[in-house]
Amino acid sequence: MNKKAYSGSALPSRLALPPRVTFVLEISGLFLVWWFLLTLEFTPVSSYVGNIADVAQFIGGIIVVICVCRAQSLAAFIRTFVYGGTLLALLPVIIGGLSDTISQSSDENPLFPVVVIMVCCGMVYAVCNLLTGNDPAGDTEVREGTTACQTASSVHYTDRRIAAAHEAGHALMYAAWSPLPATLQVSIKTSTDNSGSLGYVRCGEPRPRLMDKNREAWEMLLALAGMAGEQHYTGDVSSGAFDDGRRWLSHAVPWLVCHLTTGIYYPDPGTPLELASNQRQLMALKAEHNALLTEFFTLNQDLHARLTDALMPGETLEARHLHPYLAAVQLPDAFPRVTAPART
Repeated sequence: MNKKAYSGSALPSRLALPPRVTFVLEISGLFLVWWFLLTLEFTPVSSYVGNIADVAQFIGGIIVVICVCRAQSLAAFIRTFVYGGTLLALLPVIIGGLSDTISQSSDENPLFPVVVIMVCCGMVYAVCNLLTGNDPAGDTEVREGTTACQTASSVHYTDRRIAAAHEAGHALMYAAWSPLPATLQVSIKTSTDNSGSLGYVRCGEPRPRLMDKNREAWEMLLALAGMAGEQHYTGDVSSGAFDDGRRWLSHAVPWLVCHLTTGIYYPDPGTPLELASNQRQLMALKAEHNALLTEFFTLNQDLHARLTDALMPGETLEARHLHPYLAAVQLPDAFPRVTAPART
C-alpha cells in the first residue's frame, strides 16, 4: 500500500496543527502585514519613481484579479487575494527603497524602468499563480496512491479503519525480530497531506544490502502483511495496496534466482516457455506466502484487532507502545526469524 515508509523518523502527529488552524493563522498574519504596509506613508523621492511604482501596482493588480478568478477553491481564492494584495502594498516600499539606483540606472538606460516593472509584476504573477490551485484548508479530495499536490480533507472513518488494519499487519511482522526493534513507529493519518499516504510503519534500523535467505523471505512477508491484515480484519483488500505488490516482487525475483530448489527461475527469460515457467514459480511462491500469513493472522486475530483499534485515533505508536503487542505474537513454525542488524 502506498501508505508507509519502512525507515526514517517522524514527529508525532499530535504536534502538527490542524490544516484549517494553520490556514487561519497564515491569513491573519498576512492581513496584519498588509494593514501595516497600507498605514505607511510612502512618499517617493521623485514623481518619476512614484510613477514607476503606480504602473507596477496597476499591472500587478490586474494580474492579481486574473489569478483570483482562476482560483480552484475558496481557500485558494482567499490565499491568492491576500498574498497578492500584500505584494501590491509592498511594491512601492521596494521601489522607493531602490529609488536612487533606479534614477541613476534610468539615466544610463531609458528602458530600465520597464525592467523594474516587469520584475515586480513577474514576482506578483509567480506567487499568485502558484497559489491558485493550492488548498491548505482541506476542501479538495486527493486520490491516495498517486502523487498528491493538494491537501485533502479529513480521512473518512472507513479509510482509517482499512489503513489501521493494513499498518497493524505490517507492524506485527516485527515480532519475528530478535531483539525487537527499538525504533519502531506506526501511525495512521486523520487528515491527508502532500505525501499521498494514509499511514506508515517505520523501523529506522539499518537494512543490509546483502540479505540471507531468512531475511529475504521475511521482507516478502512484510510486503504482503498489510494486505493480509486488511483481508482478515475487513474481509477485503483495498486498491491502495498496489505498492506492496511491487515491493514483494523486488524481493521475490532474487530469492527465486538464488534459493529455488524445485525448479529453475530464469533471470532473463528468452522464450514463452521460460516466461511461463517464471510466472508459475512466482505464483507458487506468493501462494505459499499468503498461506503462511493466513496462518499467522489466524493465530493472532485478536491481537491484530486490538492493535488496529489502538491505531484508529491517529496517535503515533512508538516502540514502547508496540513491544507488548509484538511480545504476545504467536509465530507459525515455518515463519522466518530475523536477527536484528547490529549497529556500528
